[in-house]
Amino acid sequence: MNLLHESRYYSPSKFRIGFGLSMLLVSCAVFACQPKATKDFKGPEAAKINANLLQLETKVRAEGMSLTSAIANTGMVMVDNGLLLDIVTNHLDPSVEKKFRIPGVTIRHLSAKYNRVSVVIDDLSLLSALAKIPEVRTISPEYGARTRVTQ
Repeated sequence: MNLLHESRYYSPSKFRIGFGLSMLLVSCAVFACQPKATKDFKGPEAAKINANLLQLETKVRAEGMSLTSAIANTGMVMVDNGLLLDIVTNHLDPSVEKKFRIPGVTIRHLSAKYNRVSVVIDDLSLLSALAKIPEVRTISPEYGARTRVTQ
């Protein structure tokens, strides 16, 4: 006689329903905790863009701030009133380089050896255009070199 299955307190179907409901609640909580910026971008492009950049884009759009004032105190690097970005690609050749020639995007450096592109953008709306380039893997802010000052 199996007491576990004959017990009135345990039912496999009740356990499955309870487990399913708890997993549903957890998944809803995870979705609700995502930064609002990631909900504004759709599709695989959103996964390519660094979360800090997505939040910055939302802040600029929602509060009507200028790019320069939004970047202040973030540690991100401004170059000629634009934001410096580091883009990692799957591969980099002249045909891919042409795809980065978008108005508002200034190419500062290309490295085919390391599959990296350093660009400056003057408007955060260009993030989605850059993310739509199929060869782009990630887009993140370039924070610049950190040096240690000794006295």
